[in-house]
Amino acid sequence: MKLGIVTIFDLSNYGNRLQNYALSHTLQKKFGCQVETLVSCGEQPFENGNYLLWLKNRIAKACCVVPAFAEKKWGVGMTRWSNFYRWSKKQIPTRYVYGQPRLPDAIREQYDFFVAGSDQIWNWRFPATKFDDYFLTFARDAQKIAYAASFGVEDIPQELQKTYQEGLQGFAHLSVREAAGATIVQKLVGREVPILIDPVMLLTREEWRKVAKKPRVDLTKPYVLKYYLGDGNEDIDRWAKDKGYQVYPLLDPAVPKLYSAGPGEFLSLIANAALVVSDSFHCIAFSILFQRPFVVCQRRDKEGDMHSRLHTLLETFGFQDRWMHLLAPSQYLHCDASQTDSILQAKRLQAMAYLQTVLQSTTLVDPKHCTGCTACASACPKGCITMQADENGFFHPKIDEAACIHCGLCKKSCPVLSPPPVTMKLLAAYAAYTKDESVRLQSSSGGVFTELAKAVFAKGGIVYGAAYDKDFRVVHIPVEHAEGLSALRGAKYAQSELGDTFSQIRATLQTGRWVLFSGTPCQVAGLKAFLKQEYDHLLTVDFVCHSVPSPKAWQNYLRSLGEVQAISLRAKDTGWSRYRYCHKVVTEGGTRLIPSGESPYMRLFVDGRISRNACGTCPFKGYRRCSDLTLGDFWGIWNVAPEMDDDKGTSVVLCQSELGAQFLNDLAPKLVCQQVPLESTSRENPAMLHSLSR
Repeated sequence: MKLGIVTIFDLSNYGNRLQNYALSHTLQKKFGCQVETLVSCGEQPFENGNYLLWLKNRIAKACCVVPAFAEKKWGVGMTRWSNFYRWSKKQIPTRYVYGQPRLPDAIREQYDFFVAGSDQIWNWRFPATKFDDYFLTFARDAQKIAYAASFGVEDIPQELQKTYQEGLQGFAHLSVREAAGATIVQKLVGREVPILIDPVMLLTREEWRKVAKKPRVDLTKPYVLKYYLGDGNEDIDRWAKDKGYQVYPLLDPAVPKLYSAGPGEFLSLIANAALVVSDSFHCIAFSILFQRPFVVCQRRDKEGDMHSRLHTLLETFGFQDRWMHLLAPSQYLHCDASQTDSILQAKRLQAMAYLQTVLQSTTLVDPKHCTGCTACASACPKGCITMQADENGFFHPKIDEAACIHCGLCKKSCPVLSPPPVTMKLLAAYAAYTKDESVRLQSSSGGVFTELAKAVFAKGGIVYGAAYDKDFRVVHIPVEHAEGLSALRGAKYAQSELGDTFSQIRATLQTGRWVLFSGTPCQVAGLKAFLKQEYDHLLTVDFVCHSVPSPKAWQNYLRSLGEVQAISLRAKDTGWSRYRYCHKVVTEGGTRLIPSGESPYMRLFVDGRISRNACGTCPFKGYRRCSDLTLGDFWGIWNVAPEMDDDKGTSVVLCQSELGAQFLNDLAPKLVCQQVPLESTSRENPAMLHSLSR
């Protein structure tokens, strides 16, 4: 497959060159595409007697061969330009198209798709904005893809709105980089579009280090990197002097060793900085990638606010407080990056799924990223998507292409392709257990789920959760009375079959009846993506999920135990504290207790050898989730709050919404509950934050 990238081509801007490289590299290495960046250049050198243009190009190329001579002859600016030119020529396959001020229509026959983006290609304030090229007017609509394109502004002038409407309507696949851009698209053409990460974030720190280059300054001593595209803030110089740090002003021509740095040196300067201070989107993006402390400076040009790009970036990673005017100098170096990797993983997966889908439009999402949540099948208005089991018993969507009307609802309902919003502020974390000891002993941990379910029943509601059917398959069922809750208690270590649960829940919610849905994080995300709206009478509860094991492996394990009449995988007959739970198996021959560590099934499960592929890159990990509450075993409670550990089971509870907080407050008389530091909940429960490691 051959792709053409159309983006701003600026041989003086670090972010522009690096985002161009990242998108080109991703499409080549991770999708196997042949990729060229297309640049329309107008008149061909040396044609029609244009000897001056030809001579300028020859001089520029000579400067790249002997940069020291160039710097002496023409100044440090030429050295800088030559470093950019050489880096781009080496790293980014580029095709210069001469002869016309825009890319010609005929070029559409030479490529399968064209990708517009990223960077501020649709910023009307840029005098050199090439609307014809950047809206891909030369291509067929089916060939047009926009990846994380940026407007760089928050509105479009009235006199340009028609141009933008016509340009945007032609894209078969459209995505933007900022929330402000999504609002513009919605306003102008009525389309809801995904907000994707900038291409530079598609690559890992390790991948970027491979193209980084050591600059001509000392990186061994602490330094502050200053990179201002607008007016700088010199207060940082006094702070650095007090700390004994060097200050490296990257865009100061008076410091040639820094000013002449190319894109590779730019990466190293950020990766090794003690502190980065900048008003640049890409400089801050790389600071987040390399997990370096950073401070963001405000920048305004003569036309107004330039911050819509930075707002989305900072909000995505929970760094809204890193603006210089919000920080005291004592806070400059205290930049908590503990969540960036998990957020990046989720955002990369979303972006890769988008690219996978638009480049292979006959598939929903790569099977190795599919969670089997059924949202796509539930959303299909024609019922042409069925969930079919693979060789391991995991369900995947199968599309009847003949019946498909290509409405796109399946992709809009996929929590991987169109993830629902997550909370940006965790309200609180608790250790808790029910005061009903019989319920507690029947539960995997502290019995908090049962109390939540009873509270929903008291409102006339219905509860959906995982249970065993007569063959011990794990299936989601509705329960309407407290007597039925025993079927939902206890962990079931196999992926549940949801069937038409999502459709049932939507129908129930539309009647105004309360619903509690309990499931894995990906199932809750799938439900939210399917519903596409918030209901004030829906309580969602996910749990700390290690992974989902194979239903086929589960059935094989059951057969190895004999004629099973009842089974509990989290029995507390041998205790709970310090992982002492066991399997309790009832057969015709009697009752057996199997320590968890001696179960071959549990060993395979814990090692990840029978888990779903998607669990290796789960985008639903972390403290921030789309559920109202997260429950799980509070492993390590004996170190955090020993008084809460009596060996009968204690739950960890993360509260992520006002609704969740309201339920916990109402349940206070029924629970023993103690607030705990957030970080204590994951110390001995890595599955809360990290994907399965195989």
